[in-house]
Amino acid sequence: MSLLLQENGFTKILPSLEDAPDIVIINTCTVTGKAEAKCRNSLHKVRREFPSACIILCGCMIDENNLEQLHDADILIDNKHKSQIVEIIELFQNGLITKKPYLFTSSKDGTFSFSAKKMLGHSRAFTKIQDGCNNFCSYCKIPFARGRSRSRSPEDIVREVKQFEKNGYREIVLTGINISDYHSDSLHFSDLLRLLLNETATVRFRLSSLEPQNLTQDFFDVIKNERICPHFHMALQSGSTKILKAMNRKYTTDAFLSIVKKIRSSRENPFLSSDLILGFPGETDEDFIETQNLLKLSDFSYIHVFAFSPRPGTKAFDMKPKVPERIRDERVRLITSMIKNQTVYYAKKFIGKTLNVLIEKNGIDSLFSGKSENYLDVQIKTDQKLLQKEIYQVKIDSVNSDGSVIGSLINKKISV
Repeated sequence: MSLLLQENGFTKILPSLEDAPDIVIINTCTVTGKAEAKCRNSLHKVRREFPSACIILCGCMIDENNLEQLHDADILIDNKHKSQIVEIIELFQNGLITKKPYLFTSSKDGTFSFSAKKMLGHSRAFTKIQDGCNNFCSYCKIPFARGRSRSRSPEDIVREVKQFEKNGYREIVLTGINISDYHSDSLHFSDLLRLLLNETATVRFRLSSLEPQNLTQDFFDVIKNERICPHFHMALQSGSTKILKAMNRKYTTDAFLSIVKKIRSSRENPFLSSDLILGFPGETDEDFIETQNLLKLSDFSYIHVFAFSPRPGTKAFDMKPKVPERIRDERVRLITSMIKNQTVYYAKKFIGKTLNVLIEKNGIDSLFSGKSENYLDVQIKTDQKLLQKEIYQVKIDSVNSDGSVIGSLINKKISV
């Protein structure tokens, strides 16, 4: 959206709200009650601090049934119409939008209408390949906010990726709600990965969140390619097969462990991360123990831990028995403590080894920072001028107790 605005005459895109803006765009999330509350707080804060600004609220919180809660916004745009941001602002500037808040509607589905050449403020490029979800997990509002699963055409994806490569990006993140569900023109996800590898030469690909049930043997074969970053985030949600069934997840704990094993067979020491929901209705002490045991067997490098958040409109909202908040929060505390040093343990495996680090920031005192292929944040101190977006070979020297990784430059920039 920033790029679209910049290309259409909005030349001063503010990185913060230090100056009084004419227009503020808030992109919202509704995946948890906490995320939604943060979005509402941001909306109220901006309206309070900048009463004359045009506030545009877009994203997953936009719902015809909750417009009254969003009265501080001037314009509401759902996910399918974000690509029409310029047209919508022009309507407002020309006085054609008078009702507040104004919910923009259109028959056009602009889910894949964005075609970026560069990413403002990013060293990595992001290509959206898929949107929506058909899983209807019992706790999740995403299918209602994003719609059914749909995939972008392979020709369009290849065109954008090649443009990013031409413009100097060396890492491209493939994004979507459920990218492993990609299916277009008889191509499945692993087919798309092979196509992108064949059509490019100097970029590496990072995969966003994966749904375990969609991963086939063909996927385990294609990720052996060194240009696929060895970083895999798979949403587990619970280590109890009973709770997974209540969540309407499409796999068992045994199937999940089998997938973890296959990924480890395909790539050496991959960074494996996951999501976990604790305190789901019906979760007993025995279910919680099963989750703890599965975490030990999986040996994740990092886990996002969430306390169950009942979302109105989902099946889990009315499920019983409810887990008391006191017990839920204690389970979150125990798991958080259990996995506290997982990233540190993982990073220490690479002391003395060489990783390929994409430079993201130029710091002070000749200190640069970047992301390795296996998702470690690496700090490099060197007198040489390192270029953002480029990849350099770095020897890992040490890992601090807070998980920060220190490395030294051993080579000039490289191709991947």
